[in-house]
Amino acid sequence: MKNTECHVSKTNPFAWMTVALVLPATAWTSPAAMERIVVAPDGKGFTTAQSRQRFVPWGMNYGNAGRLMEDFWDKEWPALAGDFRELKELGANVVRVHLQFGKFMAAPDQANPGALK
Repeated sequence: MKNTECHVSKTNPFAWMTVALVLPATAWTSPAAMERIVVAPDGKGFTTAQSRQRFVPWGMNYGNAGRLMEDFWDKEWPALAGDFRELKELGANVVRVHLQFGKFMAAPDQANPGALK
């Protein structure tokens, strides 16, 4: 698969939300082993923060048999970790997860402490 540049609009808030919701597929790796990803200086893609290597996000939405991640991660962590290992083996370097606002918030301005443990 040929890498193509990723263009992110500086004025489109939805583009930035999409980038913000992307979870690195290498999330189980030690933070010291991962380099931070930043918007490229020209605003037309991404680079690694320190080494300035080009970073092309490639991944997919996460789902496990139609279930939401937060509905089973506390009881079936090995299944979740296995799914992410498989995504990495497929070449993904990002995974979008769809966390449900109502699962983590009791009100628009109040977190649900039980969901954040």
